[in-house]
Amino acid sequence: MEKTGIKGYLYKIINFFEDTIWDLNRKDPFWVDLLFDICRFFYLLIHGLTTKRIIIHATALAYTTLLSIVPFIAVSMALFKAFGGFSVIQSKIEPMILDNLAIGTGESVQKYILEFTQNLHAGALGIVGVIFLILTVIGLLLTIEGAFNDIWGVKKSRSLFQRFTSYWTMITIGPLLVAASIGLTASFETYPFSKFLVTIAPYVLTWVGFMLLYIYMPNTTVHYRSAFLGGVVAGTLWILTKEGYQLYAAKSVTYSAIYGSLSALPIFLIWLYLTWVIILVGAEISFANQNIETYREERRTQNLSYDFKEFLALNLVAYICEHYQTQKGAVTAKEVTQAFGLPIRVVNELLYELSESDILFETGEKERYYAPSKPLENIFIDDVIGALRAKGDDSPKFNMTKHVKYFRKLESEIDEAIKKASGHKNFAQVLSELPAGLKIVKS
Repeated sequence: MEKTGIKGYLYKIINFFEDTIWDLNRKDPFWVDLLFDICRFFYLLIHGLTTKRIIIHATALAYTTLLSIVPFIAVSMALFKAFGGFSVIQSKIEPMILDNLAIGTGESVQKYILEFTQNLHAGALGIVGVIFLILTVIGLLLTIEGAFNDIWGVKKSRSLFQRFTSYWTMITIGPLLVAASIGLTASFETYPFSKFLVTIAPYVLTWVGFMLLYIYMPNTTVHYRSAFLGGVVAGTLWILTKEGYQLYAAKSVTYSAIYGSLSALPIFLIWLYLTWVIILVGAEISFANQNIETYREERRTQNLSYDFKEFLALNLVAYICEHYQTQKGAVTAKEVTQAFGLPIRVVNELLYELSESDILFETGEKERYYAPSKPLENIFIDDVIGALRAKGDDSPKFNMTKHVKYFRKLESEIDEAIKKASGHKNFAQVLSELPAGLKIVKS
């Protein structure tokens, strides 16, 4: 029955944002497609802001940053000083970093951070202190990587060696990029359009910084175009929010009235929180842009049933086995996603579980390749089903009542019935029974 009145209009609006704008098979004029792209963007922005996962990660990152900011600046500046040629402009870098961190706190937070940073040198700390500093910085980077991996649906973190090389690169290259940006901004002042160039330079440098963050922090391959889009949106939003928050903090007397001399701390913490919310929303936009073709299905598969996951896992294993058998090569998660039209998060989750159960073999760093971990004759349907059922902890103990004994026995009988029906069939047999010329048809 068609809804009428206000409820009917609300239903049409919700349906427009939930379904219509994600219908990528439409053949509309250019201006309609552009309008749909704008609607998709605002939908993703609001969706990102209201997603519980982003709020949780932003809160954790704000507190982690609060604890790690002094060690991070200390380590970066120590490495920066190691490059003697850049020591001349160090006095410009520290105020710039602090001005962007301690928004709305006046000079109080900046003063304390700068004093602590200057006191944290190798002679005062010793080897143990220096190691603790580096571990604190790595802890912050691990938290950032974990948040980005969650957005991209990546279950597997970098190896220890990969983390060391990636993090060390970020800590050492970061100060050099800041130095280069300062030198570039200074050189703009000699050009006729210097005022415009100096005005736009902070935006461009912020966009590039955010883009690099979106490319290198997730443990997966992020396209430059998608990272740039997220960087432009998040970078612009961050700069505008910074100006607005600075104005708000300057005119607000609420925190001073409640916290007195400690009012700078909540102002600083809230700014860190807002910063991470914006950064994570940009990461969500990068993810959505790169996976725009499956984003509609992404929303529809957030709460998949166990039965459907089991069905998908069997299909993925069959596809990977067939690809390996016929083309003699591994397959990437992206290829699986494109073949089935599945969301990348769902594919990553299932491939991770199948790899952990030694059904599939995973190789590669950011671009991961998958192949059967053993001969197809040794991979059984029951292995795939068992891999999903074994997920989680089934070790909690409880009283062995008559009900427990009965259902334990019944569960064993069901498992045995499944094995007899088709569970003992291996994937060599499965591929031999597939119809010749079978192709995947996208709905």
